[in-house]
Parts: sequence; C-alpha cells; structure tokens
Amino acid sequence: MRRWKPPKTKSARKAMASRCGNRCFLLPGKLGFPICDIVCRPSCSGLRAAFSRAKQTGRGKVARRALIQACHMKCIWTKRRGRCER
Repeated sequence: MRRWKPPKTKSARKAMASRCGNRCFLLPGKLGFPICDIVCRPSCSGLRAAFSRAKQTGRGKVARRALIQACHMKCIWTKRRGRCER
C-alpha cells in the first residue's frame, strides 16, 4: 500500500485540482490543505496532516473540518483521546 504523499509545489497542487477537483482540498479556492491520495480519495494520513498543520497555524475551522471528515471515515488517529465523541 502506498503512503500518502502531499503535492509539494503549486503546479502539483494545480494538477491535483484539475485531475481530482476541489473536493481534495479543505480550502478549495486557495488550493490549501490537500487531503487526497493518488487515486483522488480522501486519506486518513492526508486528513491528519491537514489537521495538525491547521492547528499549528491557528486555523481552527479548517482543523475542525478535517476532524469531522476523519471521524466520518473512522480514521484510527481520531480514536485517541476521544476526539470524535464531541
């Protein structure tokens, strides 16, 4: 199984947006916080990366959005500390 690798450059993010659509980003208009894997499905590791990065930069709404999606996907990292039981 391949690990999730985020698009590193702006051109890679634009390519991902044209291939997969805006649903692969938590901030669609700005191409911020990519969460999809290679086959255009949201991945738990992408959601975790977006969650932690949003918390570090002080974007609470984006972090909450990533957490809600991860809870719906039943990601393992959300079960720690009871994050989904709110």
